[in-house]
Amino acid sequence: MNKKKQITQQHIDNGRKGYTRGCAIALALKQEFFSASVSGWVYVDGKYYQAQDDVLDWIRDFDSEKPVKPFTIELIETHVLDKFKPQFVVHTSDRLGFHKAQKAPTPPDIKMCGIVRIAD
Repeated sequence: MNKKKQITQQHIDNGRKGYTRGCAIALALKQEFFSASVSGWVYVDGKYYQAQDDVLDWIRDFDSEKPVKPFTIELIETHVLDKFKPQFVVHTSDRLGFHKAQKAPTPPDIKMCGIVRIAD
């Protein structure tokens, strides 16, 4: 399954910064899928997609309250990630609100099924 979903200005305006299930991308995906969560990966209805650098940069800007523009996200299923598990990028904020990202190993029970990237 390769799917594209438009992240609109309305999603950006209604999205909650730093909230994996309520950010702009998650709100857009929940319009089409039962469940969605966004972090260093995108979780959609039981499947995990590794976020590519362009998506991670957009998320970082959104969470840091920098101006972001609407875009189209593309979920691409691939079997390559079943063999080569990437590292998760975990986004956190410290007690003063400074945003930081750090790599963490992929939990062994997680089955990656693809990647997510910006399509336009």
